[in-house]
Amino acid sequence: MGMKKETKKVIKQSTKKETESEMLARLVASGFEDVSKNFEQMRSEIKETEARITGHVNDRCDRIEYILLRAQDNRIERLEDNMRRVKTALEMA
Repeated sequence: MGMKKETKKVIKQSTKKETESEMLARLVASGFEDVSKNFEQMRSEIKETEARITGHVNDRCDRIEYILLRAQDNRIERLEDNMRRVKTALEMA
């Protein structure tokens, strides 16, 4: 298993006077910085995905609403036509 470039860089930068625990502390801190960067990137990707999904859901809801309203309008028009026929039939009788 190879060492990361950053880890090699940290080790190379360490001086002979630096103790092993100090070097280990710097390596751990470097690792936490990497993890923090990865979390920020993931957070950004999640927000983008959420926005995209929300947009798709809104589009689908708009289509469903349009279909339902159109069906309701058609039903009302048919009922009005039937009422006109009934009214005309009653007037003739």
